[in-house]
Amino acid sequence: MTDLVAAVNLWRIDISAPLALAVVATLGYLLARKHRTDAGDQAARCRREVHRAQAAVGVNNRRGLDDCLTAQLALMNRYEMEFSVAIFDIDPFTPVADGHGQFQGDRMVQTAARLFDESARETDFIVRHGGEQFVVIMPRTNLEGASVFGERMRARVEAGTPLTVSCGLTAALDGDTSDSLMARADAALDRAKAAGRNCVCRHDGIRIEPVLEEGPLAPGQP
Repeated sequence: MTDLVAAVNLWRIDISAPLALAVVATLGYLLARKHRTDAGDQAARCRREVHRAQAAVGVNNRRGLDDCLTAQLALMNRYEMEFSVAIFDIDPFTPVADGHGQFQGDRMVQTAARLFDESARETDFIVRHGGEQFVVIMPRTNLEGASVFGERMRARVEAGTPLTVSCGLTAALDGDTSDSLMARADAALDRAKAAGRNCVCRHDGIRIEPVLEEGPLAPGQP
């Protein structure tokens, strides 16, 4: 507000105090709207990159993920928009044969993918990273919120498929890069696997700890 008042004085406009305040308020509104538009444009570009990644394979998935992380880090640094990242890895499983002798491993993984897509918010970004890993980027979500999502997602996969997943998650911190952020999530994922799989661990930047179970989901619970 001080900068805007100084700008009005610089223009040497001979106006009354009420009118000056109105001008300052209008300028403040326009600047805030521009910032929101910039943030929206960044998020839209990020969604487009992720959609391209979901439609592609191999290195393109990694590129889409990197672009999305870069965009979210820029939003955090410029607008203080916090976000979190979770890596879900499907635990080893024994493929089940159908009545025709065909193994259903791919179909089970596809079912898990649908659960992720149905459970995530519209603002979340989901990238299938490799054959059996899913990365979920959660804008405007702190570590506690990400922990709740991670545990609910783990429980949904267990309840809705013959599969289980391990999850490692973390929240973006000041000074983070895409590599440092993913390294923390990976470390948390490794701890979840070492703890016996089918669980969620989180990295707060200092230590890794398990996320406690919320209890079994009731039938039909979202």
